[in-house]
Amino acid sequence: KPALMRAYKATTKAGNGDDWVDKKEFKMLLGNLFYFNKLFWMFEKVDGDGDRRMDIGEFKKLMAITGAMSKMSEAQAQAEFKQVDKNGGGIILFDEFCAYFASKACPECLSAFVE
Repeated sequence: KPALMRAYKATTKAGNGDDWVDKKEFKMLLGNLFYFNKLFWMFEKVDGDGDRRMDIGEFKKLMAITGAMSKMSEAQAQAEFKQVDKNGGGIILFDEFCAYFASKACPECLSAFVE
């Protein structure tokens, strides 16, 4: 459901701005569904306790799975985590995780992993 909601919101925002998906926006919705399902799959893969929140350990695990951790130091991983954790709560929510990717502020190898 979180991936579906993110895909819907991204489609309606990028479309004509109304609250429903028109026929001409349907292709965009399908692309967004694929994209956000991939992101949610990655998010769930490292969310060990299933609470739909990612802590620093889980974030590092994601970076290791995608190969990004080999290219960054512990301090860089901490800095990336803080960049994603917009509200400073010490955890990354799926919305924050999606915003990180959407802004292209993520490491290049993570973008390639999703595409």
